[in-house]
Amino acid sequence: MNNNYATRHTTIDIDAATRRLQLHMGETWFERGKLFQAVDAYLKINEEYPDSAESEISQSRLMTISRGYEQLGLLRLSHSVLKRLQQTITATKRSGVFDVDAGVGKNTKADYGFSMKAGLDGDQEPRIEPFGNVHRDEKTSETTVQEVSEPLVDVIEENDHILVLVQMPDFADINVHLELNGDILVLHAEKGSKKYHKEIMLPRSFESKAMEKSCRNGILEVKLKM
Repeated sequence: MNNNYATRHTTIDIDAATRRLQLHMGETWFERGKLFQAVDAYLKINEEYPDSAESEISQSRLMTISRGYEQLGLLRLSHSVLKRLQQTITATKRSGVFDVDAGVGKNTKADYGFSMKAGLDGDQEPRIEPFGNVHRDEKTSETTVQEVSEPLVDVIEENDHILVLVQMPDFADINVHLELNGDILVLHAEKGSKKYHKEIMLPRSFESKAMEKSCRNGILEVKLKM
């Protein structure tokens, strides 16, 4: 039997299609002001596809919704959104390293991760702090791998000083340069092909003479006396 019809095979990325559909649903709810439904949609993306571009957009939207609630004085709703986001982040992978093609036959290491910090009394708004060399442009949504990485940083408030801890494996004092500009601590470190750069926001302004630093076993400690 002659058949003039050709069979056409199409490959569909089901996961990608599902992610886009779920994100579209969340964005639709968000634009219509249906924030409860939007939060649920964004959280579902974050739980099921934690390392995707759609998850990054969802996290950004959730932070926007939380800040909107806070500006309206709806602190309980604001904290609820952040708490649910924190729970989904805790349940997913926080960091990783993988190879990517940088073009012209070159491969490079993509290092990414994030940490979430909150006040001990629960009153401070949790903050998501990214680190690594993977950067996402908020305007174009394009993700690029940069030569310079952002290190993992923690800022601890003590009674008489502020302690800044920076994780930079294999680095020592000689590799680290610090510059203090009021309430911003600028860090630049370089050793061989590995480079770190970070502008760290401090809870108050300090003078350079109040700063002490030491770097041992890949951990930089910066002490700022009040």
